[in-house]
Amino acid sequence: MLINCSEDEERLVRDLFRDYNKLIRPVKLINDSVKVNVKLQFVQLINIMLEHYLSTIISINCAK
Repeated sequence: MLINCSEDEERLVRDLFRDYNKLIRPVKLINDSVKVNVKLQFVQLINIMLEHYLSTIISINCAK
């Protein structure tokens, strides 16, 4: 998968994840669970579906 981003975005991600340890969790006790909320706006979902649709159409047309 190819992901395009600006140098600023790349630097931000690199800075945010510097010294990142995926084994460390923000809990007081080791047996506590971490609640994660994921939200996706309807507009974002439509954009994702549109991009998928367009890439499918382009692939079909290129295969002809």
